[in-house]
Amino acid sequence: MATGLKNGPAARRAGFTIIELLTVMGIMLLILGIGVVSFLNMQRGAELRGAVSAVRSVLSLARQHAVTRRTETMVIFRQTASNAYYMVFEKAGVVAAAGQPPERVMTDDKAVWTPAEHAGRWVANFRDGSFGTVRTNDSNRLELQAPGLQNKVFGVSQWQTGDVYGWAVGERTFLPPGAVFRDGNPADAPDAVIFLPNGGVSSAQPIELREAAYGQVAAGKRQKAIIIIWPLTGLSKVTMTTE
Repeated sequence: MATGLKNGPAARRAGFTIIELLTVMGIMLLILGIGVVSFLNMQRGAELRGAVSAVRSVLSLARQHAVTRRTETMVIFRQTASNAYYMVFEKAGVVAAAGQPPERVMTDDKAVWTPAEHAGRWVANFRDGSFGTVRTNDSNRLELQAPGLQNKVFGVSQWQTGDVYGWAVGERTFLPPGAVFRDGNPADAPDAVIFLPNGGVSSAQPIELREAAYGQVAAGKRQKAIIIIWPLTGLSKVTMTTE
């Protein structure tokens, strides 16, 4: 009587051997690994491209602000151990005299400040791109919070008679965490860029951005972007390479 059950070698060959299963699993893991590496590379590239887009956007907006308001507009860049950011400042006046200590106190023979108007605001020195926050205001005397003006390596800078100063337009804007200025050191932050009322810039060094040196970034495989600003027009272009 037929039972429908099969015996013998044919029945034993119906399944998979352990070697076949391990082979399939190995292929799947290999494909998964390739996909993860490709995703991480794409993500890192997206962060750098996002940083480049953000910097070019703020440069364009600062240029437009300078032309529209007919006043000098400065973009300041900073790099700390944990992040990088930029700020925009609009020219407000000229320092008539520096007080004591000069990095924290200055006067202007035209402006009159009140604590309610400017206390806590960011103010910058257009001469060297240093900036600080206001602590008190008294008539035409402005005093900053300690330590006063800070330059791009976070050292203390001083007011000098004749310096151009300006107030911040908006707040600090941070770059994506996967991008840094050059090698990520404070001194690597680009020099400030000052746009003139005609849309050009007084001078501008190339702005260099790179991928942050994460552990998964192989040596010699970091992506780099260089933003060049044309002095006469204030417009920018970018080149991207892998170093």
